[in-house]
Amino acid sequence: MRVSLKWLADLVDITLPVEELCDRLDMTGTKVEAVHTLGSALVFGGLFGFINSSQQLIGEAFGFAVERFGESNQQLTEALARIEAALAQSLTRSDEQLAYYVAQAREVIDLSISAQQGIVEDLRRLHGKALASAEGGAR
Repeated sequence: MRVSLKWLADLVDITLPVEELCDRLDMTGTKVEAVHTLGSALVFGGLFGFINSSQQLIGEAFGFAVERFGESNQQLTEALARIEAALAQSLTRSDEQLAYYVAQAREVIDLSISAQQGIVEDLRRLHGKALASAEGGAR
């Protein structure tokens, strides 16, 4: 991240020489890798640096925001793709379950029809025997 030295001086009273300021920033874990001079302004390069103008700061902040937006957009796209795949898999499972239930229902219907046919055949035989007995008793 880069910050204008003037901006920082507006927020914090800086009375230290630049080298000591860099050392103290390093002690806090804020790494300063390089110091540059742009015109009459000092610029520190690294993970934390100072830049010459607020326009450059705004430009870099905008670039950073666009980069983060791109990363967030990519993450969102990946998450939506995972959701879409999960929904497709769920639909496939639902189709498989439906096919299983239909097969089960067909088997139950076939067994029911088979049992009913057996009952009808038994009734016909009994009816035939009853007719034969009635004819034999009537003679």
